[in-house]
Amino acid sequence: MKYNYINSEPGLWTVGFYNPDGKWKPESDHNIREEAAKRIAWLNGSGENPMNVKMHEALKGLWKIRDLLCYPLDVPFEHIEEAKAVSEALSAIEYILIDLES
Repeated sequence: MKYNYINSEPGLWTVGFYNPDGKWKPESDHNIREEAAKRIAWLNGSGENPMNVKMHEALKGLWKIRDLLCYPLDVPFEHIEEAKAVSEALSAIEYILIDLES
């Protein structure tokens, strides 16, 4: 089975495959054709999982938010309980993401 995408309606690309009977089996919908292409590349065994890429970007943003909240206080992170808790949570999410990628 090989995944592909179709332009199922204006502005919508549907990822899926054709079963042996020739019937289209949808897997996911995307508003951006390039996102659909990334998804089929991953499903077909090449490229990065687009969801993992998005998760990495989200984590970068969360680390920046933590930094913006703590740096103006001029206090090391380990002395701010909230920053410490956020750092531990973000680290745990990163470990989960690494496990998913391997």
